[in-house]
Amino acid sequence: MQFSKNQKLIDPAESTRRQHAIPEDVHKFALTAQIEFKGDRGRGRGNVPTLPDIYYALTKEGFQLLADGRIKDPKFVEVGRPDGCVFAQIVFEETFDKQLRELKEAAEDGVFPIEPYKEISLISLAVNLIRYAIDARENPKKYPKKRSKK
Repeated sequence: MQFSKNQKLIDPAESTRRQHAIPEDVHKFALTAQIEFKGDRGRGRGNVPTLPDIYYALTKEGFQLLADGRIKDPKFVEVGRPDGCVFAQIVFEETFDKQLRELKEAAEDGVFPIEPYKEISLISLAVNLIRYAIDARENPKKYPKKRSKK
């Protein structure tokens, strides 16, 4: 799946902006995706998705994997601010931000295990979802699509 520009399309009046600490492995994946962008780059690379565009898309992909039940034994890890991390501001629509907050509460209520604590930040939750999305792209057999019942 190709990434696209999405951050500028989100209405600022109906969104939440958060600064995220992006671990080095996630940052490298996003940089590679930018470099390998196959679409029309536009003048001054204006059509190339930004890193926040890619982080946002991966967060949504990871969330969908979880919602579809395609992540076997999901667990979340509080990542904090690891060495080598970079910072990026990511914009989320209010509806998706609400879904992330509900997922955070569910995890903290014991629906999903959290390591090493009993709480997880929204930032770490997003990083975990991003990592699931990256893993699903790199190892699609680990995340089989659910077959619809006829």
